[in-house]
Amino acid sequence: MVRKPPHFNELSFPYLSFFILAMAFVILLFSFTPYIQKSVFINIAIPTPNHSLYVCPNSPWVDCMPSPDSPPKPQCHSDYLQWARQNCPDFQGAAL
Repeated sequence: MVRKPPHFNELSFPYLSFFILAMAFVILLFSFTPYIQKSVFINIAIPTPNHSLYVCPNSPWVDCMPSPDSPPKPQCHSDYLQWARQNCPDFQGAAL
């Protein structure tokens, strides 16, 4: 006769198999739920240009020809060019 441990009985296998199947179901349930991701982008407030600092150009055309060793010209920025078209009567545009 085979002796069984005192904590083992005939219902142990059905309970154990049910527990294993239930845990597998829970693991699968949580592994297939969609993840909620936080946005990795940070909203940075870009300052709006101060139009009161703009001055009409001296000539009807603004020189916007890029050069390799100079930084971008502020008078060639689209905000300034739009302001100059609306507020400077002699302004013709940007020359490349």
